[in-house]
Amino acid sequence: MSAYDSIDAVLWIGLPGARGYSELAGILAGEINPSGRTTDTWVSSLSSDPAVLASSLSYYANMSDQYALSFREGIYVGYRYYESRFGTDEEAYANHVMFPFGHGLSYTEFTEELTALSAEDETVTAEITVVNTGDVPGKDVVELYCSAPYDASRGIEKPSIELAGFGKTDVLDPGEEEVVTITFPMRDLSSWSLANGCYLLEAGDYRFTVGKDVHAALLSADSETFTVEEDVLYQADDLTGASLANRFAFASDGSAVLSRADWDGVSFEDPRKQIASDELKNALQAYRNGETGPVYPTKQPTYENDGNASLSALKDLAYDDEKWDAFLDAFKLNEMIRLTANGAYHTEAISRLGIPDSRFSEGTTGIHPILASFSTVSYPSEAVIGATWNTALAEKYGATIASEAAAYGLNGLYAPSAAVRRSAVSGQAGELFSEDPLLSGKMAASAVSAMQKKQIIAVARNFPFSDAESGFGKNVFSWIDEQTLREIYLRPFEILVKEGNGKGLMASSAGIGVEQCSASSPLLNDLLREEWGFEGIVSTDLLHSSGMNPTLALKNGANLIFNPSLASLDQVLEWEISKDPSIAWALREGVHRICYTLVNNTSLG
Repeated sequence: MSAYDSIDAVLWIGLPGARGYSELAGILAGEINPSGRTTDTWVSSLSSDPAVLASSLSYYANMSDQYALSFREGIYVGYRYYESRFGTDEEAYANHVMFPFGHGLSYTEFTEELTALSAEDETVTAEITVVNTGDVPGKDVVELYCSAPYDASRGIEKPSIELAGFGKTDVLDPGEEEVVTITFPMRDLSSWSLANGCYLLEAGDYRFTVGKDVHAALLSADSETFTVEEDVLYQADDLTGASLANRFAFASDGSAVLSRADWDGVSFEDPRKQIASDELKNALQAYRNGETGPVYPTKQPTYENDGNASLSALKDLAYDDEKWDAFLDAFKLNEMIRLTANGAYHTEAISRLGIPDSRFSEGTTGIHPILASFSTVSYPSEAVIGATWNTALAEKYGATIASEAAAYGLNGLYAPSAAVRRSAVSGQAGELFSEDPLLSGKMAASAVSAMQKKQIIAVARNFPFSDAESGFGKNVFSWIDEQTLREIYLRPFEILVKEGNGKGLMASSAGIGVEQCSASSPLLNDLLREEWGFEGIVSTDLLHSSGMNPTLALKNGANLIFNPSLASLDQVLEWEISKDPSIAWALREGVHRICYTLVNNTSLG
């Protein structure tokens, strides 16, 4: 904008839905007071963004049709990079950033003061007093940030500042004030330690500030600090109590990632061509041969044991109740195959077992009917909903679109997209809430929770990250270190599973190391189910490359194969099961999860 003198202002509206454009006139006329904030860092040039520089695919010269994508920026996504590297150098910062994360304008003015901060009983509580000091009624976004202690010698990367919590006021009249209270667990301030295989809250001072945006908060002299006297290790999951461990060593190729201790220590030159080592080729072969996944019995399970079983009789029973085994014994093999392999936009009815058909549809910006024809509402994109910083509004969106889905006889929606927007050129970037995992997770969890209450399964996408657009349709290894994976890309999904009670996920079409996200047992079984306690269904994304093997997906934790076009998949699975009976046990597990989720979380139960 600074390069064009004729441009005085830029108005970002995104895709505001059916009513958004008409409301825009009221905003421009001053009749409606806007209160949105940016959910990403608006930079002067994308060429300065390490996430953009690291988004180019390279290819392996000694492997057929195989590419690589490296997350060399590490945790320094968006503002985490720009504030950490340039935040205290105003000239350099101004050259790189046009609008900081959390920036927004209003027709009135607000003062925000952090009036109380406590850290007791493993809970942080902050009270922020907001006063409308202007002449127009309006809402204000409250952004609470934390700067954690950083010691490069410990090998744990930390940004100079990150979002710790947020809230939104009611409409405040001129002179009116409101106290916004933000609470969160102390462990949310911890970082993943590879050395310890768990989360570590380092000893030291934790500085909290509020600001109109992240940059204002970084520079603010008004702060509150509390001190952690000694290191605290969080070695178990906060919800399930499962032991934590490093699970994703296979997802890193050992290359250096960006470090706050040495910003120039990582090259972002496009490598273009790589040579795969024998170790890498052997790892890929072992994965594709099924040597790294779960071990199933080699004997065929029981089939057609009792034709009188009915799904409705199992509603509200525990997942591991023995009656489920009797129900699963009643299936025919071809019924199990049809239920799992034909999982795009629906699941098939099996009337003799009392299993009704279910219907799913796209739903990020509105319901897109696939198996029927009807008119639907156009909703704002998730980028716009995220920019409200209003979880109550995200909840209203979820409730409204779920009510509409139920009215049309649907049972699930492929929404929301909870992945972090890695950069402006990331895959499906327009469907995502934010570059920040906390904001993305809280907004997604609010929408998902509301949808689930309406008995609509929210199949949240794209778990755990979207690939580069240039990788679509190709076999891509995604190389990423565990700290980055857990703190940035897994975090929003963890929030929506635990706080939003999410019952559905669509695994990304991307790779994770040499594995596919839709066919990675460490991701889908060890982390998602065992560590987080997820009990819902996992669907693959569209099968679009030769590396996306549906049999591996089923064996490694996926339950539904999103495959609307490959009619021969039934025959393929029957043939593979004839050679390897253990696949039938993976099918059985998938059928168990599908039936359990449908009977307990939809109107079909």
